[in-house]
Amino acid sequence: MDKIKILVEKYLTGQLSPDEAAKLNNWLSENDANKSHFAELKQQWSPYAYKDSELEEVLQKAKQKVFEKKTRPNYFIKIAGYAAVALIALLINFLLKPKETAAPNEKMYSAITQYGEKKVVKLPDGSTVHMNAGSRIDYNANFKEKRYVKLTGEAFFEVATNKNLCFEVETKDYDVVVHGTRFNVSAYHNEHVQTSLIEGSISIRHQNKIKKIVPGETVRLEGQELFIERATNVKTTFAWTQNRIVFNALPFDQLIQKLERWYNVKITVDDDDLNAIIYSGTFKNNETLSQILDVLSLSENLNYKQISKDDYIIRKNK
Repeated sequence: MDKIKILVEKYLTGQLSPDEAAKLNNWLSENDANKSHFAELKQQWSPYAYKDSELEEVLQKAKQKVFEKKTRPNYFIKIAGYAAVALIALLINFLLKPKETAAPNEKMYSAITQYGEKKVVKLPDGSTVHMNAGSRIDYNANFKEKRYVKLTGEAFFEVATNKNLCFEVETKDYDVVVHGTRFNVSAYHNEHVQTSLIEGSISIRHQNKIKKIVPGETVRLEGQELFIERATNVKTTFAWTQNRIVFNALPFDQLIQKLERWYNVKITVDDDDLNAIIYSGTFKNNETLSQILDVLSLSENLNYKQISKDDYIIRKNK
């Protein structure tokens, strides 16, 4: 992967040779994951969103454009040598084209974290978003008229105060409306959406109804009902931003899901009885997964085995 980064850097500085361009183009053509990674390398934490169908279309047009002119045999090698450079130039122009949304001429940007990765994103208004593993945010470029973020996964928001323009976070279940505050939203696709307010004030908008939340409260949606509860220590909800892992009376299956995201591994629970465990504990994120599993083994009467580099299995002791 380091070699690919070098090729991209050479392209950006105009130092890419025809042979290197061909290598980069071949890598891009291998799969969609490479195309996505190329876009991430270009835009770092703010890649422009694009559709696979659109990308395929632009690639086909680029190929036709490069090879549509017939050439004599003695010129073909030279033209083919620079064809990859032209293809990549057209591709990068497409990747840098802003994605249009329902609002005319509105640009949208995206930031993505993979499993095992965290990052911090600065929004156009100065707000800060701490993104947890396996998350994505999409946000509009013009924050002077609308401050909007769509979240999948988990993020901790530190919102810049603007009394004249509210800040909205859209999740799969409800919207969070704020003016200036600090709060955590967990909105993974297979879990209940949960929002915890640290300071300031927010409102939850669900099915045309508004509910205000005060600091120290956590709200989650189950079915079609919003449940609001007072947390004993709401700050633990964003402990992950400080490289601490806090499990607060967490069901075992949810604990396993979090470990899989944080460490980018697959953990198989080979005993349904273990799902009855409700666990509380605190770890530092710089501890290895094996160290955490060692603690769980001692406290919860279980054992684990590492099958491969990224594959573990857990069983209950007999």
